[in-house]
Amino acid sequence: DFGGVGTRSNKHVVSTKWTAVLSSASVNEFNVGYSDSEPQGDVPLSQFDFASKGLLFRADRVRMGQIQVPGVLSDIGYRVDSSNYRQRAYTLKEGYSQVKGDHSLRLGGEWTYYRYNVASCSRGCNGVFEFRSLANLLAGTVRRFDVMLPGGDIIGRDMHQHLLGTYFQDNWRAARTLTLNLGLRYEFASTIQEKDGKVSNLINFLDPDVTVGVLYKNPTAKSFSPRLGFVWAPSEGTQSLRGGVGIFYEHPMLYNVRTSLQELPPFTLVGRIEQAGIDFPNAFFTQLGSANARPNIRTFQYDLDQTYMYRWSLTYQRQFWTNWVASADYTGSRGFNLWQQSLPNLRKWEGWPNQPPAGTDKFFPAGAARINPNFGEMRLQYSNAHSWYDGASFSLQHRLTAGFQFGAAFTLSKARDEGSGVTSGGDELPQDQRGIYAWDLHLKRGPSSYDTRKVFTANASYELPFGRDATGIAAAFAKGWQINTIITLLDGYPLSVLEDSDAQTTRIGDDEMLRPDLIPGGNPNPVTGNPDRWFDLSQFTPARIGYFGNLPRNTVTSPGLATVDFSLFKNVLFGADRRIQFRVEIFNLFNRANFGTPDMTAFVNERPNPNAGRITQTRTPARQAQLGLRVIF
Repeated sequence: DFGGVGTRSNKHVVSTKWTAVLSSASVNEFNVGYSDSEPQGDVPLSQFDFASKGLLFRADRVRMGQIQVPGVLSDIGYRVDSSNYRQRAYTLKEGYSQVKGDHSLRLGGEWTYYRYNVASCSRGCNGVFEFRSLANLLAGTVRRFDVMLPGGDIIGRDMHQHLLGTYFQDNWRAARTLTLNLGLRYEFASTIQEKDGKVSNLINFLDPDVTVGVLYKNPTAKSFSPRLGFVWAPSEGTQSLRGGVGIFYEHPMLYNVRTSLQELPPFTLVGRIEQAGIDFPNAFFTQLGSANARPNIRTFQYDLDQTYMYRWSLTYQRQFWTNWVASADYTGSRGFNLWQQSLPNLRKWEGWPNQPPAGTDKFFPAGAARINPNFGEMRLQYSNAHSWYDGASFSLQHRLTAGFQFGAAFTLSKARDEGSGVTSGGDELPQDQRGIYAWDLHLKRGPSSYDTRKVFTANASYELPFGRDATGIAAAFAKGWQINTIITLLDGYPLSVLEDSDAQTTRIGDDEMLRPDLIPGGNPNPVTGNPDRWFDLSQFTPARIGYFGNLPRNTVTSPGLATVDFSLFKNVLFGADRRIQFRVEIFNLFNRANFGTPDMTAFVNERPNPNAGRITQTRTPARQAQLGLRVIF
């Protein structure tokens, strides 16, 4: 069994707070905190018996490398060795509050010192052979081989960073029915430093080599965040109107740089062999010179732009009758300079470095050199993406009365962006989020990968009324029954139709998240509803060799989701404040098949993929029932 190995995590948190009541109208709080978390990707190698090592792709490793046949087989072997991440945070917080007339004032500050210890072997640690198909695997015909190069195996880093913040807030009761909230926050994050200078970056994309000791130019010095809010509550508190707007910042932290450390020359060197006749499984021993010539690199934009977001909301809430509350709200946001990851080291297009004239498709001629010939695959994170979100929701709630409680909410929203994450699979989204559109970011613009347009949820609980007046043995059987239900209805999420092409990889330089063409007058969302062929493949055609496909991102909608969960409780009292609760819980009561993500690769080497549109898994399990016993005291 060459599958994944176990994980473990250690976490310690200590926090102390001192509160001083200075007067009847003022309070001062001082907090000291410490946290230590150490999630570990793999159990240490010393705990495994490798008497049978399998097939080693490098003589100096103790575990078999990885064999990949994407979309056909689960990965076989170990792509990496143990990965360890430890974060310690030391925090001081100071807060002062004072009530002065109609004003409730608060001000304070925070300082946090972070220590990061990172030791992560990269994807090429043990060597990775990728095959196009099962037939190619059986024939030993390799598509590419990634491997860590000798001498480039420094994987440990000891890093630190400071985060400073201060704020001022005034809750002003401007009138009997009107309260205003005025605030300003400022945060500054220092540049991440490594104790021994084991970091580097490309100052300019075309640099022939990295500059050691630098990571990025700090963009956080002007991170002022004004906030404005209000609450208007007329009609003796039976209705209210609330609104707010603010600017929010996100600073470069460890999670932004962690992936870069895994392939960052000159400390961690990973090379790629991508040519005809790769020697499987001996490429490391016989063809390493091809990988040494141009190492891979993961890094990010040196001259970063500050990531920030405008957010605003408006909510109306109304109580009616005795226990019913209805609300309606609108929320919007606009994101700027968001992080996205792309593969920029393509081959030079016709007319490079200029973009083609408007209305002209970009063309990659045969035999063109890579933009930066000193590196192989380059994965760069950029702070240049945007996002747009608008959503309205409506809810109805009945407070618990006479044993009955009810709540329901409906949301109608629309989310668009230029990349919903920064990794390939690490963002827990249905598809990868990188792609080859570093120089053509407009081609990544489309519905967000989490854009679920309509969402309805409801829950209800009812204590059955019979037996309330019963006593003795009759009461034990007749009273204390309770039924509960949760209903969830979701639209599907958007998916991109893809193509996989050796010819395009050769011409463009890579084919990650490459999309085909839409036929003239075709339907970009040709959903059939059939899980064996979720979309109509005839609406698409392979892109012309040397051109990007014209099909936009995220045009096909996945299957939706609908579940009803039901439970029946029987409460038996014993004593004044103790009870036993017998529970029967049924999940997915109607046993609905909620289909998962279909195979979205439409074409493989310009031929229709026979599995295109096929769904092989569900998002939720089949009906499940369980019995439970709970003691409440």
